[in-house]
Amino acid sequence: MKPAITTNAKVFNEEMAKALSLYPEVSEKILAGGAAVVEAQAKINHTPNIDTGFLFNSIQAQKPEVKDDGSGSVDVTVGAEYAPHLEYGTVRSQAYPFLRPAVYDHEPRIIKVMAKIFAMEMIGRF
Repeated sequence: MKPAITTNAKVFNEEMAKALSLYPEVSEKILAGGAAVVEAQAKINHTPNIDTGFLFNSIQAQKPEVKDDGSGSVDVTVGAEYAPHLEYGTVRSQAYPFLRPAVYDHEPRIIKVMAKIFAMEMIGRF
């Protein structure tokens, strides 16, 4: 089992969640857009020393999982087994957070991108 880095940040505001319940078919695109922002920012934030690029290349947004009611989730995973040691630090080394700040520090941008995708999807419906 690979170590995991998790974050529980909620990037939906109430209005968007309500709208998604009315149009569940656009949820996957919206979630993918938000995850793309997190993936890109995590790659920008990653550790200052790059030897092989393995950590950088292991940061990947996964396919969103959407329920019938339009709610859903999407994971941004980091495949490098040493990623939690960088994210949280160890007894011997300081932390170099890259994934959590990609979510928490950029939540307004994530919401803006998701809202823009939602608006573009809705233009053709009315």
